[in-house]
Amino acid sequence: TVSVLNCVNLPAPVCRRREERRGREERAIMSGLMRNGRRVVAVLADPNLPTFQQAPLVPGVEFVIGELPALKAVDGLGEVDCLIAWCVGPAWAAQLRELFPLLPQLKWIHSFTAGVDAMAPFIQECLLEGRGKAVPLTNGRGAFSSSLAEWVMTSVFHFNKQIPRCLQNREDKRYDRFTMDVVHGKTIGFVGYGHIATMSARIPKAFGMKVLAMRRYVLYISGSRVKWHKPVCMSGTTP
Repeated sequence: TVSVLNCVNLPAPVCRRREERRGREERAIMSGLMRNGRRVVAVLADPNLPTFQQAPLVPGVEFVIGELPALKAVDGLGEVDCLIAWCVGPAWAAQLRELFPLLPQLKWIHSFTAGVDAMAPFIQECLLEGRGKAVPLTNGRGAFSSSLAEWVMTSVFHFNKQIPRCLQNREDKRYDRFTMDVVHGKTIGFVGYGHIATMSARIPKAFGMKVLAMRRYVLYISGSRVKWHKPVCMSGTTP
């Protein structure tokens, strides 16, 4: 799933309209890229990562994967019209800033990760003025939500069931009879309720937990059974 970056610090009606436009914008980007024959997609990433060991097989699309020095050596770099960036730190953002001027035909940038805070220097320097203003930036919103939702419940059970104590008992070969707690009836809270929290909130419900969520503004979510709490203040320490 590819989604246009979440809007922040916008009134709820404006954000709602942005959410409604999201699908249309993504379809327009893909339609424009695939309209004419062969496409070249550059992937700025460590090619040794398991994720990038094998490029997807897409008819009419050629993938070139590597870090900045490798991409610079690619013939036809000027034909690249889509860039996928694995930007997880300042060093990667620096590579991204150096690569951008070498891609005159670039029509779309996609962040492999959902978070784009590491890309902030690149965004401010390259995408807020000049030709960069016409290049859409999307992120991997939702790509890791189900995995992180599982991790949330793993953490809940880790402490609720006293897993460290159980592991230590096994190490000591000791039969330790203790009362193991249950999560049923307990309350879990989410400060911020984006895609990850939305997915994470479904699992505790299945275990009979109560779910509380808080975000800057409330968007209508079909079928939501979450109790909402609006923050008292928008900056500094939230009560």
